[in-house]
Amino acid sequence: MRKHAKNTKNKILYFGPGPTILACDTSSSNLSLALWKNGKLAASKNLSGTKRSHLLAHVLKELLTKAKVPVSKIQVAAFGLGPGSYTGLR
Repeated sequence: MRKHAKNTKNKILYFGPGPTILACDTSSSNLSLALWKNGKLAASKNLSGTKRSHLLAHVLKELLTKAKVPVSKIQVAAFGLGPGSYTGLR
């Protein structure tokens, strides 16, 4: 159980186990996903090439399986805002 959270100059410090965080960026031709669990990188994947965003669901399922984290346990989602193509997945 997390006791307190404190923001110190854009750095958030957690006292206790950290949240489960999913980070995703599809704003470029790369697909980048990372999953943090208890303050440690549990799994990550970076695919380069054209139009990789269609693989998002498959790669996400792969990461969650590898890290043994059910979707319901994701507490924070972080997404890249771009720049990217106008029609890119956000």
